[in-house]
Amino acid sequence: MPKKTPKIPPKVDRYLSQAEYRFEAFVHRTVFTAYDLAQTLKFPLEKIAKVLLVRADKDFALIVVAAKRRLDMAKIKKALKVKSVKIASEKDMVKYFKVKAGAMTAFAKLHGITMALDRGLAKESQVLFPSGDFQIALRLSPKQVVKNEEAILADLSVATNLKLQTPKKPQKKSRPKKKARPSKKKVSSPKRKKGKR
Repeated sequence: MPKKTPKIPPKVDRYLSQAEYRFEAFVHRTVFTAYDLAQTLKFPLEKIAKVLLVRADKDFALIVVAAKRRLDMAKIKKALKVKSVKIASEKDMVKYFKVKAGAMTAFAKLHGITMALDRGLAKESQVLFPSGDFQIALRLSPKQVVKNEEAILADLSVATNLKLQTPKKPQKKSRPKKKARPSKKKVSSPKRKKGKR
């Protein structure tokens, strides 16, 4: 059977159209993390959005940072003005937001929750965001996301040493050295002295 071409989930597609987002869709192999997306499409980690659902006190919120960076819970608490923050479970995504586990988008209004976007990510002109499908990424302006989603813009993360893996160059196979054959020396017969026999 021929493979089906991946599509942006209809609910997300309708929302993008209503919100007048301008974007470019990238179809890729199935990936479940922002790091794998960067590795697959060969995009810098700074230009890939990592979207995380958190429980902020009793409510949910979306936190969006670059794939290269790590969440700083103290900074997030300060930005959201809450007492406690913890990463929500994948069960929460399925139960409360009716999305596949791990398939949250960065479109807070679509999900009906608050969103905070890292200030460093907002400085990029174009960023890849999850579409709600594990085989499609959306490239759009983070400034447009901040505006449309009425996101809180704040410092939410800390730097890491995370880097993309570079494929190892295949080493040239060295030909095995030929074993030196023992040289055959010509042995000359002893010269006979001229004279009487």
